[in-house]
Amino acid sequence: MFRKGGYCQRSVAPARTRLGRARICLLTLALLAGSAGQALGQPPGKPGTPQLTAGGRGTTTLTIHWTAPESTHPILRYNIGYTETGSGTRKTVRLCTTDANDRLADTGVLTARNCNQTVSGSELPTSWTIEDLASGVGYTIFVRAFSIGGRSENSATFVTSTAPNVTLQIAPDTKTSTEGDPPTSVTVTLSVDPKRTVVVPLTTTPLGGATTADYSGVPATVTFQAGETSQSFGITATQDSVDDDGESLQLGFGTLPTGVPTGAPAMSTVGLEDDEGPPTVTLHLDPASISEDSGVSTVTATLNHASNE
Repeated sequence: MFRKGGYCQRSVAPARTRLGRARICLLTLALLAGSAGQALGQPPGKPGTPQLTAGGRGTTTLTIHWTAPESTHPILRYNIGYTETGSGTRKTVRLCTTDANDRLADTGVLTARNCNQTVSGSELPTSWTIEDLASGVGYTIFVRAFSIGGRSENSATFVTSTAPNVTLQIAPDTKTSTEGDPPTSVTVTLSVDPKRTVVVPLTTTPLGGATTADYSGVPATVTFQAGETSQSFGITATQDSVDDDGESLQLGFGTLPTGVPTGAPAMSTVGLEDDEGPPTVTLHLDPASISEDSGVSTVTATLNHASNE
């Protein structure tokens, strides 16, 4: 027998040699059980209660962080346990450094379950992203620490939830904004509370000869905070002196975040109504009269306002 990593293993040496080594090993273990071994047998303290990292709530992921426990020895593994609300399904992330499996197995602290997530380096992180979760579902999470001294108690539990999938709509699907009138309201809505920040990019397509000079008030994005399901903005048709009937603006969505599909309607067309009537023409002769046999009069036609016709 010889001691390796905290316990004795069988030797292939001759019987007499094995007997001598066995006595030495037993003596070593006895010493470790005394004051010299108290540190080796001291498990880590309890990790801090896990918390949600800022921006860490996804539709199928949760990024959490926690405070490392006090420990005489380096932490070689964290168990991150999470239980789904309702179903009661419990799963565990067993997070280790790359050499932790061997070191923990050698000490006899862990023998049954291997790590299912590993990180390079000698120190474990105190944050992790739990993946493949159900959207819009609650989870109860705890953390447990392991070292060559043993395993800690479970941390206090933390209850949170993933963000739900939400459906995006824009309304109304058609509306008119008239020059000189107050802004026309357009509303973007989410089907449920997103429980996170959702930034929705907007697209604009001028139609019927309209240009960006013919309207104002369309933001590049609309932002929903947790708890918000509706955002509105106003579109103003630019007051001008041009007869420019038939112009409009089509609104839509750009590339949307994960978990935010579009519903119906997904586009809105805002007509830009002109407030000028058809232009009238005035003729001016200079000079106003000429002789029959000579002279030239210049005729000038003038519109009372411009037109895009």
